[in-house]
Amino acid sequence: MVGAGFWADLFTEDAQLTVLGQTFAGRSEIARRIRDAAGGPVFRHMMSTIRIFPDDETHAQGESLLRFLCRRRPGIEIPTV
Repeated sequence: MVGAGFWADLFTEDAQLTVLGQTFAGRSEIARRIRDAAGGPVFRHMMSTIRIFPDDETHAQGESLLRFLCRRRPGIEIPTV
């Protein structure tokens, strides 16, 4: 099993990850979020039908379909957004 640093390294240095309304900025905060999530609810998401719409040479927008699954664990509260 790979650690939180492995997953955080997939992001750019200035990346932001927003999960359940909380934003984590930079690799160190993203790695901390991944480490802190261990033992909590198990989330899985599946993305499909990804479409990218270029705005200009350096900007684009995208859309995709999302299926989000969550498995509860005893004693763990799952926040709703």
